[in-house]
Amino acid sequence: MGLRLKDASARWGAINWLPVQVQNAAGLAAGVATSSLSDTNKWLVAAEYFWDSDPGTGNGTPLSVAAAEAFTLGAPGTNLCNVNVSSLPLGLHQLGLRLKDASAHWGAMNWLPVQVQNAAGLAAGVVTSSVSDTNKWLVAAEYFWDSDPGTGNGTPVSVTAGESFTLGVPGTNLWNVDVSSLPGGSTNWVCARRMPPPAGAPSTGCRLPCRARPWCW
Repeated sequence: MGLRLKDASARWGAINWLPVQVQNAAGLAAGVATSSLSDTNKWLVAAEYFWDSDPGTGNGTPLSVAAAEAFTLGAPGTNLCNVNVSSLPLGLHQLGLRLKDASAHWGAMNWLPVQVQNAAGLAAGVVTSSVSDTNKWLVAAEYFWDSDPGTGNGTPVSVTAGESFTLGVPGTNLWNVDVSSLPGGSTNWVCARRMPPPAGAPSTGCRLPCRARPWCW
C-alpha cells in the first residue's frame, strides 16, 4: 500500500511502501493455537532474515535472540540489529523476518520495505528550510495499492496542513482503508513524505492501522 504527500509548494514526495497481508478472518481465527503465556514451549528462540525472496525456513541469515515471550530488534531496545545493505542495488527492497518457537514451529514471514539510496545524491537533494517555513508544510496525501498511478492520481487522504501528521492510532486522524476488493496474500501499501527534513526538524511519518474486511494483518 502506498502513501505520497505533497507540500504547500506543490512538491510531491517519494513513495514508501508498506506490505499488508490480507487473510480470511474465519480461517485465521481457526488456526490460532491457544496456549498460556507461561508455556515455555511457545517462547521465541530463533529468528532469521532475508532479502526480497523467501529462501525457505531455516535458510535465512540467523539473528541472535534470547528465548522469551517476545523481543524487539533494533533501537531503542537493547537487541541492536545492524543489517548490511552494501550488496543491494539501489532501489526498493523487502527485508523478510521469520521467528521460531521452542517447539521448532516457524512463524509466518513479516516483510519490511527498505529503500536503498546513494548517500551523496540524497544529501545533495535535500532542500534546507526553516521548520516554520509554511511553504514546506504538508498539505495533501494520497494512497494506492501495489503500483504507482502517478502523482496526484491516487486516492486522496484528508489531512490538515502542518509540519507533520500521523494517520491512525494513537493519533486523532483515524483512518479506515477498505481491503475487501484485494485478493488474499501480500499486498503493498505505500507511505510517502516530501523529503528528508533539515537538521533539527521533526521527521514526517505515519502509523497506519488496518481496519477492514475480510481481514487485515
